[in-house]
Formats: sequence, structure tokens, C-alpha cells
Amino acid sequence: MSDLTDPIKPIEPIEQIDADIQAALNTPSTSYWLRDALPSALRRDCVDAARDAQILATWLDMRCDAVLRRSGG
Repeated sequence: MSDLTDPIKPIEPIEQIDADIQAALNTPSTSYWLRDALPSALRRDCVDAARDAQILATWLDMRCDAVLRRSGG
């Protein structure tokens, strides 16, 4: 349950989201890894892809924190 003091995030139309994704795919500064991952994720069930991406982000954040702690950063 979200905190009642948090603003409600407006839902963007799918066309805008797809346009943003396409713009990211076309931007040279977008990493190759992300450009490779996005098309694969978009072919999957959206709920499964979103959940897997959240799990991946959590693991990568935790690993990054551990690496930085180990290196004193």
C-alpha cells in the first residue's frame, strides 16, 4: 500500500511509452546492453518482464552496494 502523502503517478498512454522506448533505442548514449535487452523484454508478457526487471534491478543494486562497500567507495 502506498503512502497517502506520495503523489499519484499519472498513467501515460502506451503510445507515449512506446515512443519513449523507441527514442531510447535510437539514442547513441543508450548502452548497448539496454538496447539489446529492451526488444527481448518487449516480446515477453509485460507482467513477467516488469517483475523480472524489478528483481534484476534489486540484485544489481545490492551487488553494486556490496562492491562499493568492499572498495571503500
